[in-house]
Amino acid sequence: MTTVATDVANRDAYFRDTALQVGEHPTATFVLTEPVDVPDAAGAVELAGDLTIRGVTQPVTVDAQIGTSGDDVQVIGDIPITFADYGVEAPSLGFVEVEDTGSVEFSLALTQAS
Repeated sequence: MTTVATDVANRDAYFRDTALQVGEHPTATFVLTEPVDVPDAAGAVELAGDLTIRGVTQPVTVDAQIGTSGDDVQVIGDIPITFADYGVEAPSLGFVEVEDTGSVEFSLALTQAS
């Protein structure tokens, strides 16, 4: 979470330090709650899991794309979120405001252990 960026550089530090409290909660986690059969899942796949942001966990469903090449798997997607669901108040700095929703984008390159 320490690299979260908005579209305005001036509010990034406030968003990370105050709204997300990355000093106390530097990471977010997503844990699958249902298995995904990778060999049969090339293309679009739905991932069910628990997303934790700022110490608050919510169940989420994610539309992702999976591609395979030999033993390598790439997974990309984004998780739409409503900040209030995770105890995050979208900051309002008077002259600029942050929407109350956003997304967590991800790109994973996975390799099967030998």
